[in-house]
Amino acid sequence: MSASAATQLSDSQAEVLTYVHEYVREHGYAPTVREGSAFMGWASTNAAHECLAVLASRGFVERTHGRARALRLIVSPAA
Repeated sequence: MSASAATQLSDSQAEVLTYVHEYVREHGYAPTVREGSAFMGWASTNAAHECLAVLASRGFVERTHGRARALRLIVSPAA
């Protein structure tokens, strides 16, 4: 992730982006919203949905609504 891209994200958003990247690298498919919520320690999936919506609106991920695990990384975080 470039420095300018990184400054567009909150700490939580950057952490979610890194989590999704690592999950996809390890498993070959994206995590569920519930798995992302659990990873972040959020009790509700609403926070994960909102975070993913922000990441999508800023061009970091692409979502396909109505499909499970339908999340594609557009910008990968720096390793």
